[in-house]
Amino acid sequence: MKRVYIKYNPYILKTEILINDDHLEENSLLREKTGRNTYLQEWIEELPQLLVDETNDNEFYITFYGTESDYEDVIETFRTAKDSGLIYAVSLEKAEVKNKTEFSEKVAKIDEVFEEVQKVAKERNMTDLMSEELINTYNQAKSSNFDISIVATMSAGKSTLINALLGKKLMPSAQEACTAIITRIKDTDNPKGIWKAEVYDKSERLIQSVDNINLETMTRLNNNENVLEINIEGNIPFVNTSENSLVLIDTPGPNNSRNEEHGAVQNKFVSSSSKTLVLYVLEPTFGRTDDDALLRKIAKSMEVGGKKSRDRFIFVVNKMDGRQKEDGPIETTLDRVREYLESVGIKEPNLYPVAALPALTIRQAVNGEDIDEDTEDYNYVAIRKFNRNENLHLEEHSPLLKSEERKFREQIECGTKEEEAIIHTGVPALEVAIRRYVDKYANVAKIRTMVEAFMRNIEDSAVFEEQKRLLINLDNDNGQLRQQISLMKEAIENLKETKEYKEAVDNAVKKVNKVTEKEIKSKTKTINSRIEQRTRSVANRGQIDIYEADELINSMKRFVNRLSKEYHEDLNDILRQNLIDTANNLMESYIEKINSLTTDFNSSLSSDIKIEPLKFMSAKLENINVNNFVEIEEVVVGHHTVSDAHWWNPFSWWSSHEEDDIEEREYVNLNKLTSSLGLVENNFKNIEKRAVNHALQQSKVIAEKYNEEFANIDRAINDKLDELQKYINKIDVNDEEIRKLEKNIAWFNHIKREVEHITEI
Repeated sequence: MKRVYIKYNPYILKTEILINDDHLEENSLLREKTGRNTYLQEWIEELPQLLVDETNDNEFYITFYGTESDYEDVIETFRTAKDSGLIYAVSLEKAEVKNKTEFSEKVAKIDEVFEEVQKVAKERNMTDLMSEELINTYNQAKSSNFDISIVATMSAGKSTLINALLGKKLMPSAQEACTAIITRIKDTDNPKGIWKAEVYDKSERLIQSVDNINLETMTRLNNNENVLEINIEGNIPFVNTSENSLVLIDTPGPNNSRNEEHGAVQNKFVSSSSKTLVLYVLEPTFGRTDDDALLRKIAKSMEVGGKKSRDRFIFVVNKMDGRQKEDGPIETTLDRVREYLESVGIKEPNLYPVAALPALTIRQAVNGEDIDEDTEDYNYVAIRKFNRNENLHLEEHSPLLKSEERKFREQIECGTKEEEAIIHTGVPALEVAIRRYVDKYANVAKIRTMVEAFMRNIEDSAVFEEQKRLLINLDNDNGQLRQQISLMKEAIENLKETKEYKEAVDNAVKKVNKVTEKEIKSKTKTINSRIEQRTRSVANRGQIDIYEADELINSMKRFVNRLSKEYHEDLNDILRQNLIDTANNLMESYIEKINSLTTDFNSSLSSDIKIEPLKFMSAKLENINVNNFVEIEEVVVGHHTVSDAHWWNPFSWWSSHEEDDIEEREYVNLNKLTSSLGLVENNFKNIEKRAVNHALQQSKVIAEKYNEEFANIDRAINDKLDELQKYINKIDVNDEEIRKLEKNIAWFNHIKREVEHITEI
């Protein structure tokens, strides 16, 4: 039996593994997989097999040092491995962690460190550490929201579920009032029950502010064709405002969007690159719907990133209170849902059965809201039904941790009959799952982002100060070093005019666009193949009467419009990735060229001192964020979706001429009708060409923007090199300057130790 020690720190994404007290070999695959600055959940499921391969053993005694939630994932993984026969025997133990500082306390301590950085930077005139850009980056990291996107199949009770989570009837939930706008509900410390709102129109202009919005106003706004989005702030009961600014996002379904961009917004939330937690709401009596396409996108996202990606999607099976005895055990229903999700590619879904309506109405009564007699009668029956019927104890069918199950049992024993019934609706179990995800991923990510917002600048400044100290301590006047710095400055200034750099930029753009063109054509081919399949399925039916034809035409219109939306969203994904890949290639080319220059110059020096400017420019390079440019381009795309000049030119399916013909004849020849689908295929091909051209144009725009950013970096590098030359020449370098330098280096090391202590576990 091998002894395995695993230490994982989620705040800095660092993993250490020892086997029989020995570190892993340099060429170890296990070392490579776990040492890549990644979440434990991205590789934990591979760990049992990796250990078996690494040790040639299948019996392990594992000691884990880390957080409780991460330890739960380790336990689950090795139990599964043992059940499958991969591991013969395993013993698990959790080591006592040294630093048990709570999340809110860590945030407060990081704030103190940042305030010290700002104070000292001002006193010592360290401009890089008190820039407006750095302060804004830190404040954004600290105040960043954690988004939860709620999507649903038609009539699954999404609005009712949101109301149940809020404990208030705020979202319109009538059958005829399906969500047509995007609503963002942000958790704040507003007085309980007070919900402030801002309303935006289709031009994204603020058109109304509401001090205390209610159901009646929300219903009116939802029916207003001019309203695009509503932002609401209030106290969401089940989350802690002091920890993370949680935002519930209610998006329209794929068939009920008021704006073409709504589909893109929803698509963005479920994409593999998103960090948004997604609640997908469906009914236990589901059927095949147009939402299968969205579920397939979710399945694709869940395939990337291991358990962490699967944790990001929670499938809420609503309306479980509508089940009858003849429906059998709850697990039978949940198994059917699992089979359905597996049929669209979703494996091992996190299923949470809930009954949102009784959870809402009972909570309304408990909160002292005015409810009518019908609701009182409904609550009376619901409370008895949930408390008496063990088959409706929905929390028992949710994937909870042992500690969470124990807490619910204690609450049931000590609580009122109303509180017990609410627990049995399954909604509190869902809220626990959301909080668990926030604790495991969102909170640690926030700590890490806050630290990274200023620590890279600290590290850059420390490297630069150390460089100056080395130059001061040079024994002789190093004319060669002075000359090389001058030549390096000149080379950097002229870099972008060189043939080699221009070719590198050109190749970076061409390389990405070649891949993009291939993906776009592949997507078009798939779409047209589906059209041809549909054409063949109806073309051989010959002639049908006008009523069947009318129904068939409407069906085909829905089919093609659905394909159109899907194609549009897929191309948007491809084009967005094109911009990101282009930016990454440009960054790699720039860094490679600068490193190549400095390597050439340093290799010609006789001194041991090397000048490596990118080592004190990493923060500035990190701040060049392609997402800023992607968002700008997306806004332009959104404003020109109806322009022929734009790559996306939505086309009309079937003119009124065909419909008029149908009215005049007693029958319709399907061969003629389906031939119009050939025009649809041609339209997709035309859009394909425009999309390819658009990708090339936007890549060139990104290249221009990045060259502007790189020019700023060049100027900053040259400013630093000028300062270094002062130390080589010993200009104004006296004992006081040297003491100041030593003091700065000592302070940088102090800040590093403080941050290391805060982020330790």
